[in-house]
Amino acid sequence: MQVVALSLVIMLTMSERSGHDRIDEPVRMGIPLPKGAARMVDAMTLMDEAGNPIPCQFTVAGRWPGDESIKWVHLDFLTSIKANQVRKLKLSLDAGKNPPAEAKLVVKETDNAVTISTGPLTVRLRGERFSLFDSVLLDGKELIKDAGGGIVLETDTGVYKSALDPDGKVVVESQGPIRTVVRCTGALKDASGRKAFDYDTRFYFYAGQPRVNVAFTYINRTGNRPADKHVMRDLSIMVPVNVPENVTGILGTDKEPKSVAVPVGEALGIFQHVSDRFGMIKADADTLWIWRRPLLEGNGKSTKPLTTGWGALSWPGGGMAAGWRWFWQTFPSIIELHGDGTIRLGLYPREGETALPVYMGQAKTHYLTFVFGEEKPERLNDIYAGVQKPLRAFPDSKYLCQDSSAFGKLGGSDPAFYGDVWPRLANYDKVVRGYMEGHINRIDGALYHDKYWIEGYGYRPWGDAVLWVYREEPYPWNVSWS
Repeated sequence: MQVVALSLVIMLTMSERSGHDRIDEPVRMGIPLPKGAARMVDAMTLMDEAGNPIPCQFTVAGRWPGDESIKWVHLDFLTSIKANQVRKLKLSLDAGKNPPAEAKLVVKETDNAVTISTGPLTVRLRGERFSLFDSVLLDGKELIKDAGGGIVLETDTGVYKSALDPDGKVVVESQGPIRTVVRCTGALKDASGRKAFDYDTRFYFYAGQPRVNVAFTYINRTGNRPADKHVMRDLSIMVPVNVPENVTGILGTDKEPKSVAVPVGEALGIFQHVSDRFGMIKADADTLWIWRRPLLEGNGKSTKPLTTGWGALSWPGGGMAAGWRWFWQTFPSIIELHGDGTIRLGLYPREGETALPVYMGQAKTHYLTFVFGEEKPERLNDIYAGVQKPLRAFPDSKYLCQDSSAFGKLGGSDPAFYGDVWPRLANYDKVVRGYMEGHINRIDGALYHDKYWIEGYGYRPWGDAVLWVYREEPYPWNVSWS
């Protein structure tokens, strides 16, 4: 009996939701496939509106039980789209026209070190005494050479650094023509070798791109009882950049980016100290956050900006930008730009003046984006707004719910599908939506009985939950419940 493979074209809709232009932006999307539709990714092709093939990396993420055909496939590709526009893409399972990427990702592994070339960018990562970036070259010019960079943690028991761990490891976790992932693991240790947290850091590289995405996770694995903890006072990532004597600091704010000259000995910073207020400050590098009168103040939750939370050092012919997702939602947050080239990303900064107990088993991941090279402030604003709202390419609900069957037997929101039962289901959907809207509104803050305060923002909640806390509690997240 001859088995004939299904011929299938899946329509995908990609919407730009940030209001900013995207240029060669990395996209990762998981697409479910019907049982028996495809067994290999070799013949798959992603096409644009005109039917032109788009270079795409296809990765099998799951298979159907029984015939072992592909149930889920991951798509990694680069795309451009104008602000607020919609693009229609097509995924063919049998066209067999997947073109190669214009630039090649080259990976070289040596003894506990990995070097990745994206085309314009060459980055070396090492496991031993992890410093985030061991070295970075852009078009052959050295932007970073390890000189005290890395992760720095201050707790009630001392200062711990990734650069003090001689046992860190680096491995290539996955490698492809569009996207390569390198994983660095180790511990934050003090000068005597005593450990506080473990770290697990993934670097995402893209063909042809001067951009690196980083997922940094710390985990508290010390202690043997649930009550065992480290009291965290500061968690910062230090990045030493090779800069000329005089550079310009650029900060993303809730409105337009702000550019200020930063001589050696001075620093420029942005400090989100509560959910709805940040200050932009320039002063002597040693007293930056002692001098509290800001050059500029801005908002957070009242306007929900997508552009706050990045900083860049820029000079003619060069530059580097750094920032992270959910900057104002995860207050307190700081970005410092020093005239000597140091960029400090204060993920949980001491300037917040609160101590955070991190109990045994707790962990948190931070999503960072680094952009290398000279870029206009407006372009950086577009990039970091896109970090807040990543591009996705979705099939329609009928395909997801009915045609693919990847989620089981789901009907989808179609009156014709349900007949006389539809009015009851429509009312149920309306009630559920109402509860969800109320829940989302409470995340922005509410006071109950002059005793309980609700807000969903801050370093622990960061906007994904409603937390009830005692109003008078000096550090409310210790006794919060959702």
